[in-house]
Amino acid sequence: MVGALNLHYIEQGTPSDHARPLVILHGLLGSADNWRSALKAFGRDRRVMALDLRNHGRSPHAQDVGYEALAEDVVATLDSLNIKRFDLLGHSMGGKTAMLLAQRYPQRVARLIVVDIAPVAYQHGHRREFEAMQAVASVAIESRQQADEIMQRHIDDLATRQFLATNLKRDGDSGQLRWRVGLNELIDGYAEIAAAPEAGGNAEVPTLLIRGRDSDYVSPQGVEAMRALFPKLEVVALNTGHWVHAQDFKAFKATVDQFLEGA
Repeated sequence: MVGALNLHYIEQGTPSDHARPLVILHGLLGSADNWRSALKAFGRDRRVMALDLRNHGRSPHAQDVGYEALAEDVVATLDSLNIKRFDLLGHSMGGKTAMLLAQRYPQRVARLIVVDIAPVAYQHGHRREFEAMQAVASVAIESRQQADEIMQRHIDDLATRQFLATNLKRDGDSGQLRWRVGLNELIDGYAEIAAAPEAGGNAEVPTLLIRGRDSDYVSPQGVEAMRALFPKLEVVALNTGHWVHAQDFKAFKATVDQFLEGA
C-alpha cells in the first residue's frame, strides 16, 4: 500500500483456535498504552493487539490524518503480521477508522465494535487541549508538574490533563519532556478528524455500537447514519460518559465478550 505506515503495537495473549485476534484502535490523543489493562483482560483467551495510529504513541508521524490513510496503515501493519481475519474495536477517532476499514475490507473484519462515535461530522472541538499542549511545547519542561501547571491555564479538569500527560516523553539528549504525538500534524488536519469518514459502501459485518448514556457523541441521527452503513447493527448504552471503557470496564468487557461470543 503506497504511503501506508508500519504502526507500533502492543499485544497480549496467544493465538487461539477458538477465538479470532482482537485489534483495538484508540481515540484522538490516546495511544495503545491507554489500553494495557484491557489487553490483559481480553488476552486471557485470545490474541489482542492495540495499535498506535499515525501521529500517536510510538508510531511515525505524517501530514495526512485522513481516515483512509489511518485505515490503510492498520491493514498494512496487520498484513506484515500475517493477520488476515480479526475482530476490530475502535473508540472515538479509532472507531471512525474502524468503520471505514470494515467498509473497505469487510472480508477481513469478522465482527466490528465501535465505542461512542458515529460516522458523522462533529462540532466537538479540542481547542483547549491543543492550546494547552502548544503552551507546554513552547517552553523547556523538565517535570510533569511543570507541564500540569501550564495546562491548568487552559484546562480545569484534572482527568483531562492527566490523560494528555500520558503523551509526554523524556528526550534522551536534553532530558526535557516533549510531546510524542504529531501535534502540528493533528492541529493542521483537525478538520479531517472531525469530519465524517468517506463512505466506503455498506458492510454486512456484524456490528456493535457501545455508547455512553451521559455522552453527547452519539445522537439518534448518528445511530441511523451508522445503521445505514452497517445493517447488522446492535446498539448498547452503558451508564458512562464518552470514555466508556475507562469509566465502567466491567460492564464494557461483559458487553464486548457477549457480542464476540455470538459467532
